[in-house]
Order: sequence, then C-alpha cells, then structure tokens
Amino acid sequence: MNNKQIQSTSPNVLQEESFMNHFLPEMNYEVDSVGYIHWDIQSWGQLEQRSKGPTFEVAGHKWNILLYPRGNTAKDKVSIYLEYSDASTSKEGWHVCAQFLLAISSPQNPEVFIKNNAYHRFTSDESDWGFTNFTELQNLLIPNNQGISLLSDDKIRISAFVKVAIDKTGVLWHNFLNWDSRKQTGHIGLKNQGATCYMNSLLQSLYFTNMFRKAVYQIPTKNDDPNRSVSLALQRVFYELHTSPTSVGTTELTSSFGWDPTEAFMQHDVQEFNRVIQDNLETKMKGTKADGAIAKLFEGKMKSYIECVNVNYESSRIENYYDISLNVKGCKTLRDSFVDYCQVETLEGDNKYMAEGYGLQEAKKGVIFESFPPVLHLHLKRFEYDFAYDNMVKINDRHEFPLEIDLGEFLSKDADQNESWKYVLHGVLVHSGDLNSGHYFALIRTEIDGKWFKFDDDQVIPVAENEVFEENYGGELHHINSRISQPGENNLYENPPSLPAHVHFKNNTGFDLVKMGDYLDFDPPIVHRVRKDTPFADFANYISKEMRVDARNLRFWTFMRRFNGTVRIDSPIPRNYNNLMIEDVQSTRIGTTQLPVLYCEVIDPLTENSDSIDYFNFSPKNPALVHIKYYDPYKKTIAGVGKLYLSELTVIKSIIPYLQKIQGFSKDTPITLYEEVYVGNVVKLNIEESLKEAQMQAGDIICFQKTLTDQDLQNFTKDDEALPTVSDYFDYISECIPVTFCKLPKFDNALNSSDSEELGSEIKPQPLDHVEMNLNLKLSYKQVAAHLAAKLGLPDSTKIHFVHASEAGVPRFPVTYDQSTTLFNMLPTVYQNHKNLQQLISLNRECIIFYEVLEVSLDQLEKLKKISVTFILDTLKNAHYFDVLVPKISDTQEMIDVIHNKVLPLLKSTEYVSNVASHGNKAADSVKSPAETALSSPLAKINKYSNDSSLPDVGSINWSNSCVYEVSNHEIVRLFDGSEPISSIDAHGSSVIFDMNAFESNVQGGDSGQDKKDTGGVDNYMETVDNEKADQMKMVKVFHFNKNNMRVHGIPFILRLYPNEQFYPTTWMRIKKKLGMSEKEFSKVRATIIRYSGQSSDVKPEYIDQLTSVEGVKEGGVDSGDGLASESKMELEQPLTAESKDLSNEDKPIVYLYDLVTHSNDILGLDHIDRSSRSRAHNESAIKILN
Repeated sequence: MNNKQIQSTSPNVLQEESFMNHFLPEMNYEVDSVGYIHWDIQSWGQLEQRSKGPTFEVAGHKWNILLYPRGNTAKDKVSIYLEYSDASTSKEGWHVCAQFLLAISSPQNPEVFIKNNAYHRFTSDESDWGFTNFTELQNLLIPNNQGISLLSDDKIRISAFVKVAIDKTGVLWHNFLNWDSRKQTGHIGLKNQGATCYMNSLLQSLYFTNMFRKAVYQIPTKNDDPNRSVSLALQRVFYELHTSPTSVGTTELTSSFGWDPTEAFMQHDVQEFNRVIQDNLETKMKGTKADGAIAKLFEGKMKSYIECVNVNYESSRIENYYDISLNVKGCKTLRDSFVDYCQVETLEGDNKYMAEGYGLQEAKKGVIFESFPPVLHLHLKRFEYDFAYDNMVKINDRHEFPLEIDLGEFLSKDADQNESWKYVLHGVLVHSGDLNSGHYFALIRTEIDGKWFKFDDDQVIPVAENEVFEENYGGELHHINSRISQPGENNLYENPPSLPAHVHFKNNTGFDLVKMGDYLDFDPPIVHRVRKDTPFADFANYISKEMRVDARNLRFWTFMRRFNGTVRIDSPIPRNYNNLMIEDVQSTRIGTTQLPVLYCEVIDPLTENSDSIDYFNFSPKNPALVHIKYYDPYKKTIAGVGKLYLSELTVIKSIIPYLQKIQGFSKDTPITLYEEVYVGNVVKLNIEESLKEAQMQAGDIICFQKTLTDQDLQNFTKDDEALPTVSDYFDYISECIPVTFCKLPKFDNALNSSDSEELGSEIKPQPLDHVEMNLNLKLSYKQVAAHLAAKLGLPDSTKIHFVHASEAGVPRFPVTYDQSTTLFNMLPTVYQNHKNLQQLISLNRECIIFYEVLEVSLDQLEKLKKISVTFILDTLKNAHYFDVLVPKISDTQEMIDVIHNKVLPLLKSTEYVSNVASHGNKAADSVKSPAETALSSPLAKINKYSNDSSLPDVGSINWSNSCVYEVSNHEIVRLFDGSEPISSIDAHGSSVIFDMNAFESNVQGGDSGQDKKDTGGVDNYMETVDNEKADQMKMVKVFHFNKNNMRVHGIPFILRLYPNEQFYPTTWMRIKKKLGMSEKEFSKVRATIIRYSGQSSDVKPEYIDQLTSVEGVKEGGVDSGDGLASESKMELEQPLTAESKDLSNEDKPIVYLYDLVTHSNDILGLDHIDRSSRSRAHNESAIKILN
C-alpha cells in the first residue's frame, strides 16, 4: 500500500527560501523577518508524550516546535505546533503575528515530506498554534509510491519555517474578543439601536470636526425640555464620547428627534440624515453664540453661467451648497470627477442660446466654484437610473481619491487665488451593501497628522492607510469630506457597473456565456434603449463610438433560446445591413421578456476570411463561434478564456493545440474536454469525433482541464469537498443556493413562556452581523460550519451552532447536529417543501440561517444540557439572565454549583461580599422550619470550581438564604434540593430561577431611617421575630397575571410568611420591596389568593383587599394536608371590579396571610399589567426630526 499523503517534489525542505516561497500563501502584510529550524529526531520511539524541539530566533523572538508524537487529545495522530518560547517571561499584553509552515520529512530524502501552514496572533492566552491532526501516525511508516517512508530507523526530521509580520496597527489577526476601545485607541464607539449605523458613522465624523463640536456646545439648553431638546441630547452624546469608558447610547438623542423605538430599525441614507440634522441645528443656533456656525463650516458657493462667445453677454446665478455630488462613471480619480463637474458645454447650431438683446448666440454653459468651505463634503454618485430595467443600478468602477487635493483650478477667476485651497482627507464614511440594505462605518483620522481609526458602531480599532484608500476605491459605498488642517467628513457612493459581455464571460463562474435569469442577470451586460424603427446601421455606428472601434470592425451575433432552455449565440448578422431595422433583429425570450440579445465582437480585418485554417479567426470555412472555459480543480474555479471558430467537420482533437496555447500549457500537457449542454448535463467529449458527430453547433461552450492522473484522483478522494472534474463542478454549483447567515440576536428569554414564540417573532436580526455565501445544499453541518468559520475568520468551526429561521426571518429552534444534517435540512420550511430544485434556487427571496459561537464545541455540547437561568440579587427589576451548561448525566446540585460560580463576578461588582461581612451570618444561624430546611440547606454547599483569584471565594458567600427553583409558563413548578437528575428539567418549556435572597427576612437590607419609613416598619417588625416564631414560618409561591389568572407573566418568587404578621401593611410592603416598583407602579398592583381545591378545574382568585375579617380570625386554621382548614378565617364580600378604587391601609381589611395559606399548594397572585418591552423591526422611511 502506498502513502498518497506524502509529497515528493521540489523544492525540498532543505531549500528553505524556495520551500517557503513555494508553499506559504501570499498574504497582505509586511514581513519583519524570516527564519527556520530543522529538528532531526534520532529516536522517535523514545520521545515523551509532550516534546519540545530546539529554540530558534526570528525577528528577536524565540520559538520552538511543540510535538505530541502520539497525538494531543487525538488518538493515533501526530500533533505539531509552533510555540512562542518566551511566553512565560514576556511582559503583559505581548503579542507576535507570524505565518508559519510545519513539515515532517525524511532525513535521507528531504524532497519527501508532509506539510501544513497557518498564521496566528501569538498571545499569552494562545502562545502555541498548529495542528492537532497534523497527520495520521501510520503515515510516518507507510512508504510512498517510490518506496520511501518518513520514519526510517526511528529517525525523522521536523521543520518549522516562520515569517514574523510587522503589525503596524497593533490589531493584525486580532479576534477582538473583550476588546476595550477606550483603552486600546483612546476613543469609544456608539451603540447600534438596531439599524442606526448610518447615524453612528456621521456622529463620529461630526464629533471629530472640532469647530462643529464647539458650536454644538455653544447652543444654550438651560431652559430646554430634556425629552425634546435635540441640542441637549447631542451635547450629552458628545460629552460622553469624550468621557465615557464604554460605548455610548443614542436612545436619548433619537427620542429627542420625536422618534418612537421603531425608527431604530429603519434603514436610512447618511447624506440625507446629515442634511436633516444640520438644518435642525442651524435653526437652533439662530440668535446664539453658535449662530452661523453651520454655514461657516460647510457652506460654499458655486456659479452656474451661460457666456456668449461672440458678444459681451453673460447670464449667471450664484448658489450656496453644503455638499457636492460628483460622478463616478467615466471618472478614474476625484480630480476627474471635478473636471467632469465643471465641464463646459458649447451651445451652437440648433442649440444656440437666446441672449436678451442679442438674439440666438453661440455660448458656453457650465458651473464654476466661487468658494469652497473649510470642511468639504463630497458625495460620489455610484447609483444611476437604468431605463431598460426602470430601476436604480450600482456603478462599481474603480475611483481613486487622494490624501490631499488642490481644488484651486476649479475656482472662478474672481475668487481669492492667494488663499490655499488644498484639502486633506479627514474621513471616509463607508457603506457596504446595495441600494436596499447594508451597513455603515466610518474611517476617521482623528488628528491631522495622526492615525486612522475604524468606527464601527460600538467598536473602534486602528486601521492602516491601505484600508482607507486602496480597499475603498471600488466595490463599496462610501463618503469623503476633508479640509486643510481641519477635520471634516466624507461621502462617496459606489455601485456595481454595467460591464461588457466579454468581461462577464471571463468572470462568469456559473453556466452559460453570461448569467441570464428572469431579467437577464443581476449585473447585466450593456443594455440600450433603442426605437424599433432605428436602422441597424445607425445602432452599429452608435456602438462603435461607445467602444471606440471602427464600425467596420464589429460583428454582431444574435442569440436564440434552445429547446433545452439555454440561451446561446446563434448566427452572425450579415455585414451588409441595408434596410435592416432593429425590429427585424431576431428577439429572444429572457424570462418573461422578449427582446433582441446581441453578441458584439471586434474583428481584425487583416486575418478575416483567410483561406488558411486558423481556429482563432472567423472564415466561411469555420463559421461556428464556440466559447472556451478553463477549469482548475485545485482552486475549484472556472472562467471564460477565449473563443474559437469551427465547422461541423472540425475534429475535436484538432483544437487541443489551440486550447493549450490559450492557457499557456506546453504541447505535451494532456487535457480533457467537456461540453456544457444545459444545467445538469455536462458531457465529456470524445476527441476523435467531429463537431457534427458530437452534435455540437455555433454557440456551444467547451470546458477543458488538465487530465488527472491516478495520483491526482487519489489525492482528491481525501477531500470530502473535492471537485476533480468539470462535471463535478457544475453538479456542485447546480445545487448551490445563496444563504445569509445572521448572528443570533441576544435577548432576555427569562422564563421561556408559552408565548415565547410570539416574543421571538418580534425580534428581527440586526443587519450588521450577517454573512452571505453561495453554498451547496448537500454540505454537511460540519462543512457548512467550516465555510462560515473561514468567512468569519474563526479558528474553530466546531463551536458554531445553527438555528432555524422562520419564513419571516426570525430565529426558531436549533438545527439538529448529526452526520445526516445537510444545508438543505437547515433551510426555512418554505424552501424544504419545494420539490423543484431549480425553482428553489431561482426564488428571489432571502434565505436566512442564524448562528452563534459557543464557548464549547458541539461535540462537547452534545454531552451538556443548556439551561436558561434568571438570577435575582435583590429585586425582580434587578434580574440578570444567562445560560449554564451542565453535564446531562448529573444532578441539580452540580447545576447549582455552576450557577454559584457564574454569579460571583456580579456579587463582587455589587459589593455583596462586603455587605455579607458587615451583617454577619445571622440568617445562616437562624432556626428554620423543617420545610424551609428541606428547601434551602442543600444550596449551602461550597462550589470548588472558581479559579479567578480576583473574585470572592465561593465558600465566603452565605448561600443559605438563596433558593433555586424550576419555572414553566411563569409559574413555579418545584424547588430543587440538589438531588434531582438534570434530565428531569424540561429542555424546551422550563427555565431556572436563582433567587439570592429568597429566604432573607429583610429583602433589601440597610438600616437608614428612610428605608424603615418606606417599609412601614417592616425592618423593626422583623427584628422582633424570635426563634419560636421563626420555627413556624411558612412559604408561599407568588406569580403575576393581568386580570385573568391564565394570562401569566413576569418572574415568580417565594414569599416567607410569619405568624401574626398583618398583610397590610407589613407583608404588602415586603412584596413591594421584592418587586422593586415605585409607589405609582405599586399602587396598580392587587393581591389575590388562589386556594388549592384538589381539582384541575379553573379556580378563581380571591382579591385580598375584598376580604372581611370575621370573629375568631386568630384561632384555628391548621394545614390538614388535604387542603381544608379546620375553621374558616375569612369570608368574601360582594366581588369588586378590577377597577375598584385603591384603599388606604386604614381602609384595608385586617388579614393574616399566614393563616390564609392552609395548604402547600395555595398560591399568591399579583394582578398587574405586564410592562415588559418588546422590539420590532420595520422598513425604511423618510428621515424626520420633529422637535
């Protein structure tokens, strides 16, 4: 058996420079230094499980090879890593960026090797990086096809080749986890409310416009309504951008605009928003110190004129402007766009100008600038109206803008020429996406000679200059504004261009000559609107001018829709057009549209119609035009590379030399040919046949590739996603579909209520966290995750978890993780129910799959259970939400321990530990009833898992007052004592509540006089509870509802009851404390008791404020266990409506809840409105600032 994985090729590992250049991929970074080492191992079998190679130095850093000869957590594998040797002794916060290549080779035969390469940012957290599964252990012993094995006589060589990168920005290959923008850059970002990235980008740019910021601060706001003052809200945002350590919210600002929360989810254009907010502020500045500041900063003047050539007459108009919209199409640079803007038009002939007093005159018409403002806003127009499609289309031409530009040449002769009109680029506002959606971020140079930073919502990172310029010259939507030594902000827009058909053919990675869908294609070839009665000769002359080619050197071909559904070139239009009209040209149906589709080629008249056989040129002997594509199976790419002219008698093998020449192959390079027939039918050609025998004709497409050897085929079998042949490639893409992966929105899912699906339906994904890819429907779960990880730059694809989306594009339930799950199974149901695959792919609708990146791998997750936890520290309003992962085969005590460990940081941040120390452990020492002991004592166990020395020790926390219980549909199901199996917790309908102070008598603590006054003497009362009464305490479950006790909501909790404690006011005020409500909110709450009846039928709640005390209220009433009290204590008056007037404490009945609760299943209900907030996503509308 031969080892197919071992390579035997040149250069070998001892030819270090050539080896690195050949096998290390080119990457966009500057190299600091290069180095390598060879570790010759003499006794492989005697190596320790974890072995280190000799140290070597590159760029002043020490490195070594880290080897696990028998695998690191991977059985029968060889694991190899590159390790940073000085990790333990380097200063805090160190990092080194390196690209590296690791290789195992035969010591006697260095040309025989196995290699892998990677790049990594080495830090104290990740000081080694490499390959756990570098190769199978057996591959070291199995010889290759030349009979050479890597491991011979127990000897082997391991080599490391390292390129250390220069990290100019300090963030090269950074994962930005726990990134502190203020600490790292000195700046902070703005929080995205949903789709407010356009606003965030502009605000950052305006903030760094120093004079603008100063003018905003000068607006008087002392007497403004804080809820309606745009000026005050903007001042606060600017102040917080200067002082806050974390990202700043903008909800107060948008509220001052008069917007409701739905506006935060509407897409808007940044240029429109800039004009609206400047107009608003300009009004607010009138009559203040800031009056005129907007105009002084951003206002320039331009003159539109018509000047007669032969008489002394000029008509002109001077206008103010706040930004300039410049053309991109036909302009390569920013200067070209200004030249185009100021282009002079001559009015002559039938278009002469009627000059007053002079009659028709030849004249010049144009625009010239009278002045430029200190801060210049430029808007590059990358959208234009396409008449053929009756829609806006994108222009994606490359357009360069400089760091500095002198605009003096575009000023009128009357302008001040002594002043400098040089401008310096201050910022670029970038919009990636299309006309309907996308994401804005800002690239700003915060100081005139300083660094560039990327402001992307709440994240600020440094960027290199090439990211500002080269990466934004084309393909994105952006903005530019600038001025000499004066910060400005910039606006540039970009769109996809209309490309010539030959460019489309070259770039078409799919089927056919160009992509033709229902409306041609998304980026169509050039489309022209022409009258049907236009002579074709006139149309040909028009095209020749567009292409700058002599019309005699153009040949046009018609297209035809074939029976198999493909649209292919048919035949050339005769060169002698005579009386041919456009309407006479053969039309072709494209989707539902019938129109002429033409292919235009430029010919060389010197080589046309030659009698010699030359397949590169058209002749009457070879009239059939056939296009050629080349497929590279290693890169999995296909592209149009040329065309040939053949006849039906042409034998296919005779064109092989032409194909070899097209691709630059030597004459002895074997190639294999295929024909694209139609989607789903790509056939291998028999080169011995003629075109006629192969049933080929004009318009057909031939694809070719290098012929694969047996070795090549063996190599491809090791790759599950290999596409070795043209047929494999087209089969693959025929089953590909565009998928949008959206980051799973984070929201508080505290109790997994029965209406949680309704809640979920209102949570739309934010447009900023999405990735679009074209993927094959047959890809497995792991393969899809690998593609997404590569796109996101994540090092570990096994931690990606997918979630199904509904038809409305909101998250539903997790995707099943197993070997049988494919991308098709991950799609929304509407896609899965489609029977016709091509119809599925042609659906013009967004296909969404949600994803999240977990802390553990999915394989580990399979062994764990995810449980949603609500943590209550003191009041229900101060609840915190998180998830915990607990082994499926464990008990609830392990879950409790994990929860304890999870809440430690919060306890520290709230100084809970110091409060415990100051109050002592009275609660822990108090006497408990047997029932209470059963509920709480297991929770006092000490968690041994905390490793963070900065946190309090778990054992120092008093857990005895805490309680952990299961909740379903907002009601308490059971209290955990630590012995229940984790499997008994419902994975879909339940969550867990951890109440830190469930059994604490004084809920909020503190001993201020104000506290005692607010609680109506609760604290004083609790201090009088003696041990005898404490021993008699009861517990009652409390839940929330709104009018109907079936309409439950909120977080349920446990309430402690004491003998002889009056419900009004003492118990009632303890409940108020637990809820954390204001007096106004709490006045709307009504208490009810629902008595256990032993039946499943609906039991109506009894409102406690409607109960009347009766004689003998303090006697009897012992829980008999069957739900019946030995003696009734209270009776109902006539029921009152829910709108009954709230009674003062003096008017409320004397009620002892301790005596009312006679059975462990009696429940206390609180009737009040559900005030939980829900957000929705909305479509875009016009921007309005109402205040």
